[in-house]
Amino acid sequence: MGLALYVGAFGVALAKGYGKLRVARSEGDVEAALIGSSLIACMLATQLFIATAGSAYLQWILTALLAAYASLPLTSGRAVGASLAEAPRGRQRQHYAI
Repeated sequence: MGLALYVGAFGVALAKGYGKLRVARSEGDVEAALIGSSLIACMLATQLFIATAGSAYLQWILTALLAAYASLPLTSGRAVGASLAEAPRGRQRQHYAI
């Protein structure tokens, strides 16, 4: 029972994250797809580490990050950096000599 709860938390996070990754890829959201694939790769590598060497505290951080990723809204089709390129330029910062 305890092992099922322990592994189930990571399994649910991976499943939700992978579902969001598929949606991001189908909608063309490059940034969300890159973030999702990176988080899933880190989680799988951490699971391999846990299986071979023992427990790691990073697993809970990655589980929380995947849960947050699964609940984020997608930007639907914006390319990487498009929001920065389209942003209006404000006042330029002035650098003061010290």
